[in-house]
Amino acid sequence: MKKYILLFLFLLNAFMIDSDVMEESKLKSIFIYQIGKFTRWPQQTTDPDTPFVISIIGKTSPGSEIDIPGDKTIDNREILIRKISKLQEVPGSDVLFVTNSEAYRLETILDHIGNIPVLTFGDTEGFAERGVIVNFCIENNKLRFEINLEAVKKASLHLEFRLVKLAVRVFPQKKGSRGK
Repeated sequence: MKKYILLFLFLLNAFMIDSDVMEESKLKSIFIYQIGKFTRWPQQTTDPDTPFVISIIGKTSPGSEIDIPGDKTIDNREILIRKISKLQEVPGSDVLFVTNSEAYRLETILDHIGNIPVLTFGDTEGFAERGVIVNFCIENNKLRFEINLEAVKKASLHLEFRLVKLAVRVFPQKKGSRGK
């Protein structure tokens, strides 16, 4: 397991490259896949017949879709990516990516999820502070991410501590700190 974590950390740092070099959506797809692999869900389903569901709520622009190759799995489960528009479609999701178009109702989405163990992602400034678990951001032309530890705890998920160390900002911030 340690060698897989080290390999992941190496790959993650390698992918923290200029967003001009690789399409941002491809980088986000890689991050979602890798972070998903290093997250533990309570009473995790390992039945290979049950897909690992990544749901996307909101509008995506052409070319910005999350795409993970069909041969990839998480916990020996085939990955299913689906677009949803209604909150009633969230149950059954292992991951929920909330797009910028849903910023106006982010709190409603997060309230609907409640304590359900769903790994939430976003890519909009302020989303991590507002309760999304992992929020992508661009810093110095590189794709990075922020983590909200209170949201992780609320969802009863466990992120590898090395992921938290790689985050550019961790919320909630301790008094007197700026980010990490």
